[in-house]
Parts: sequence; C-alpha cells; structure tokens
Amino acid sequence: MFFAGAIKYAERTRALYLACLGNFKESMLPDPDAGPNYAQLMEEYTAKEAAQVPVHIVIEPEPEKKLPDLTDLETLEKLQSLKDVEVVEHGYKFFKIFKGLIVELMFSFHERNESRNFFFQRSSTDAFKVMEVELNFMYDVLYTKMAVVHRKIGYFFRFICSALIAVSFQHFASHHKHNIHHFDFAVTYTLLGGAVALDFVALFKLIFSDWTIVRLKNSKAKSIVSAVRDRISIGKKCRWSKSIPQHSLISYCLKKRFTWFDEAADSFGLKDFLDEMQYKETKPVEDDLKKFIFSELRKKAAIARDSKIAKEIYSMRGDGVLSQSICHYTSIVSSVSEEVEYDESLLLWHIATELCYFLETNTNDQNRENEVDPKSFRDTCAEAEKFFRKGKPISMTDILLSVLNAPMKKMRKCFGKSQSKSEEERQNACKELIAVNTVVKPIEVKGDRSKSVLFDACMLAKDLNKLNDKKRWDIISKVWVELLSYAASHCRANTHAQQLSKGGELVTFVWLLMAHFGLGEQFRIEAGHARAKLIVEK
Repeated sequence: MFFAGAIKYAERTRALYLACLGNFKESMLPDPDAGPNYAQLMEEYTAKEAAQVPVHIVIEPEPEKKLPDLTDLETLEKLQSLKDVEVVEHGYKFFKIFKGLIVELMFSFHERNESRNFFFQRSSTDAFKVMEVELNFMYDVLYTKMAVVHRKIGYFFRFICSALIAVSFQHFASHHKHNIHHFDFAVTYTLLGGAVALDFVALFKLIFSDWTIVRLKNSKAKSIVSAVRDRISIGKKCRWSKSIPQHSLISYCLKKRFTWFDEAADSFGLKDFLDEMQYKETKPVEDDLKKFIFSELRKKAAIARDSKIAKEIYSMRGDGVLSQSICHYTSIVSSVSEEVEYDESLLLWHIATELCYFLETNTNDQNRENEVDPKSFRDTCAEAEKFFRKGKPISMTDILLSVLNAPMKKMRKCFGKSQSKSEEERQNACKELIAVNTVVKPIEVKGDRSKSVLFDACMLAKDLNKLNDKKRWDIISKVWVELLSYAASHCRANTHAQQLSKGGELVTFVWLLMAHFGLGEQFRIEAGHARAKLIVEK
C-alpha cells in the first residue's frame, strides 16, 4: 500500500511540474527552423557561375491555401452534426495546436488556415462541441494527471498501482486477525475497501475518457468506448458549466441592503460574498446566443484576409458595428470611440441596454421570433467586466471600480428608498432616469472629476430609442458581441486558464473561437518558406 501511495504521489508531482506555465511553454517550443539551406544554394550558384554556365535563381513563394466558399450558416445548421468520436478527434487535434494560447505562443499561417477552414465549414453547434472538448483537454493537462497517466510508462505504473492495492486488500483479508480489536478491524477494512473502490472508479474513468478515444487506432474500438460512455453519461454532459452570470446595476440599486448590515458584513470581509449571493444570477447559455456570437465572429473572420485586417477586427469594441450602420447620433458613436476607455464603454452600454430593455413595452418572445433576446447580452456584462478586471493590471482594475461605483451611488440617489424587485417598479425607475433633461452634457456641468457615467448612459439610451425596434436591438446585440470579444481577447491567457478549474465561462469560448478564426495578434507569420530554384539556361 505504501508503494501504491508513492506511485500516486509521484504522478501528481510530475503532473504539477508539467502544468507549471514555464515548463508547459518549454515543452511546446518547436525546434529552431533555419529554413532552406542558403549556404548550399549559393555554393551551387557560385560554382555554376565560375564554370560560366548561365544560371539564375527563381523564387517561388509557398502557395497559400484559399478559404473555401462560405456556406450559409442556416444551411450548415441543417446538415448532419459531427459524431461524438469525430468531435473528440477534432477537439484533440486543435488542442495540440492551440494549447500554446495559454502561454501566448505564436502560430504559423498554416495553423491559422487549417483552423479557419475547419470552423468556416461547421455549424455553431459543432463548433462549440469541438471547443468544449478542446478546453476539456486543456483542463486535464493543467489540473489533472491525465497527461501523465495516458502514456506507456503511465499505463505501466497504473497497472502496478492497482495490483498493489488489490494485493494489499487480499493479504489483509487472508491474514489471521485474532489479536486485532473489532474497531481496528472495521476501520482497516473500510480504508482498504475505499482504496479499492476509488482505484476502480479512477481506472474506469481512465479507460472511458477522451484521451483513450484519441489514443486508440481502431475506429470500432473508439465507437465502443464512446457508446459505453454515452450509456453511463461519463464525460459528455458536464464538460463545462453552460451558464452565464447576470448582474443588473438597476436591480442592484433597487435591492440595496440595510446600511448597518453592509457595514457588519464588510468588517468580516463577507460583503463581496453576500453581493454574489444576492445580486448575481446564473442563467443557462442559450443555443441562440451561441449561434449569434458564432455568426458575427464568422462574418468578421471572412473579411480578415491578412493579419493587418485581423488585428483591426480584434481591436474593435463596438466601433466596427457602428461604422457599418447608418447612425448619426453623437452619443452612440462617441460611446465606443478611442477617447472613451473600454471600462467606461462597457458600463455605458450596460446601463443603456438596461434602460432600453425595461422601457420597451413589447418584450415578449412572440415579437422576437427571429431575434436573439437582448437580455442575453445584458448577461454578458458580468462576464466581460469580471474578466477585464482579472485580466488587467491593478491600476486598471482601480479605474474600473471607480467608474462602476460612481453611477451606482447616483442611481440610488435617484431611486430614493425604493426597495421593490418587481418588473413594474424597475420600469418606473428607468422612466425616472430617462426623464432627466440631458440637453447639456454632464461633463460640462460636473467637470471631469466625477467618474459617474449614469447620465451619459441615459443620453445613449435616449438616442438608441430614437431608432426603430429592429435596428436598435440589432445594433445593441452586435455591439455587445464586440465588447465581449474585446474583453475575451485582451485578457491575459492565464486568466482563461484559471477559469477552466471553475467550470468554464462563455467568454473563454469567445477567446478560443476568435483564435480559431484567426482573429488576434498570435498569428505573426504571414507566409512559409519560399522555394528557391536554380535554373540553368540552355
């Protein structure tokens, strides 16, 4: 039993060593690529020139794969989905390529094109399934022993470990126990039985894991493993949380707790914990939301023919949508301009979206049969804000908190002592805000010392309400996709890696999807090696 425990601790230690970001990055560094043999080519060229043989060098650039014709997304959604085994195989394939994202490695144009070609020809459902598996492999590598166990030497030690545990149990069961107290006897059997049971479960999960499917060469064996796993629901239905946190500033201000209670909670360091419990709601990620995000990023990726355009799209945070829409309202255009910090834009659009949503009379689903529920994009604010706070330096986090706290205080002052949670009261509160005369810009009255963007958001909401319903929600939804994708792509990679251990977040899928579509700064190699040929003239 001691040796079995030593093996398990050795596996864990090795897994932690490999998962360390420094070692993880070092293990993925490719061998130095010197390119074509320049010295040999020039030596042959010089020799032929010396022999007075007419010769010249022709440079043929490496051909670049062209993107296939874009199939309509609605057509792709109707096609047959990938089988479970195919999903796992594709997920592992792209995991092997894109696991370097975690340590911010660069990728070649070959890898970019291969990924783009695949995801352009897949439905949103298949794309998210593949990314689920891909992120699951990343989780296994960073937080479990799977990468250590699923090797030849790992299989060998796993067999030895299981055999030692079984032998220990059998040896104790067959040993005479005359001098052993009944209590000690029961405890020992319980511990040994627990060890056998845990080892059996671990072995069972090891055999029917995604890693086993990708290691097997026989397609029939893969299908059997997948079928058995589906019957017992292992590793398929719980790859990630499939939820999104929702936070509403208006609801937060209307449901304020007693001051004395907040002070008491703050003194014990429990205020943030209580805020999470009371104000944050978790909603399932709807398929329509995933489809809409996939569709928008797919359209943007289609025009990103080179890294320059890809970087421009990668840096958009609402300005890309407004540049394509015929929109002349100053507050709408200025809300996503370069002069406005991302944190401020995020808050402006969150409050404005809330105001538009609660003030609209026809919010039922029947009026939005072909549209994504705008409330889905209100939900993304919590994720984007949280990730941007975690992924940015402390100084940027302080700025975001100051921008966030100011409008909350102003809202509470406007709403008075109202503590209602009803939809009607929230609508009335929104009407109070919209009713404020905002002809003069708040900064001209308060100066730039005030961090509140509340009435700037009211101006934005008023201008958005001047648009017709369809255009208004089309702009709002698309702006939120850009805000979410900006937050996802501009956070540190280890922020996304940390979230894998907490069930995963939608924003991590957006980050990975952008990489698969070639949108970002991680693709810096525009072309491969040119082919140089010596042409001897006759």
